[in-house]
Amino acid sequence: KKKNKEQWGELHILFNKMRPEKDSSWDTTTVCNSVSLGHKSMFEPITQNGQSVEDYMILNATKKGEVISFNDNGYIRPGDFTSDGFPELLIVIKNTTDSSTTVYLYENLPCNFGKCPQNSGQRTFTSKFREKLEINKPELASFFDLRENGAIDILVMNSSENLNTPRINFLYNYMLEDVFFMKVQGLVDNNFGGVYLGANYQFIVTHLDGDKAVTGGTQLSQTSFNALQMPYAFFGIGRSNNYLEHLTAYYPLHGMSATKEWSPIIPNSQIIILAEMKSADDWNIELFVNPSNKMQYIIIIDLTCLFVFIIIMTIMHFREKAQDRRERPNVFNFIHQCKQLVLNTYITCT
Repeated sequence: KKKNKEQWGELHILFNKMRPEKDSSWDTTTVCNSVSLGHKSMFEPITQNGQSVEDYMILNATKKGEVISFNDNGYIRPGDFTSDGFPELLIVIKNTTDSSTTVYLYENLPCNFGKCPQNSGQRTFTSKFREKLEINKPELASFFDLRENGAIDILVMNSSENLNTPRINFLYNYMLEDVFFMKVQGLVDNNFGGVYLGANYQFIVTHLDGDKAVTGGTQLSQTSFNALQMPYAFFGIGRSNNYLEHLTAYYPLHGMSATKEWSPIIPNSQIIILAEMKSADDWNIELFVNPSNKMQYIIIIDLTCLFVFIIIMTIMHFREKAQDRRERPNVFNFIHQCKQLVLNTYITCT
């Protein structure tokens, strides 16, 4: 929000009410198709009688003596840095005293430290939990998965000491939480293989508590004005113990919305959709799986369990052999007695 000609410092958050509520008639097979991207009542009015409505929130993103830098390069960049399904904010902050700039990462956290609007999901951004990125004289900051490992890194462009040549810095994301992600990239299946602009994706995530939620996003919603968006749609899934269901792609095709669905999808996957321009029925999908960073521990545990099972089976096998050897004389005696009984019976009858 612009306070005067030089100052910007407030973030106005309007919560999206497009997501359907879960009730007894909630059908996971049609929930993605039931969400209309053009629904008129997707947002509530900002104010009613001069008062903020329940799904509208105002946050102070800056402290005293700071403003959000809105020069030719500075913007607010959303991105799921923690891959928990809730986007963080990357903001360039300008100091009004010496005109210095700093990049801050605002984490998306549960709103348990102050008042939140009702039905907002109880999450918010706040300057109380912002993390300063130590880059000198930053001018532009954005998210990018440089190592292609599912952890979003941070790209920062800053001015060098001689102020003639800008420098590009990468801050790698080394968060070790075992969370899942999915990347979807739609390509135009022609001779050039260009990235589809404005493609929408939706799918269903099952959380650890069994609840299901619809997740969606857009691929390259903006390319101008130094947008620097990633050439694919990145989705942080958090922790889940199930497949992703009903991945639905929405592309504009011949003036209409063309859709196609795939299910199930393995988490930690990068998906490339080759979209034919003729018909959605001809769309193809390529899936590349990135295993969990705990895979080596899983393999060790599996081999250990297999070794223990082999030892147990071997012990039981030798025990059964020993028991058979002990019972074998009794079996022979029983057979001999049966033969004698049959022979005596035959002699008596004759």
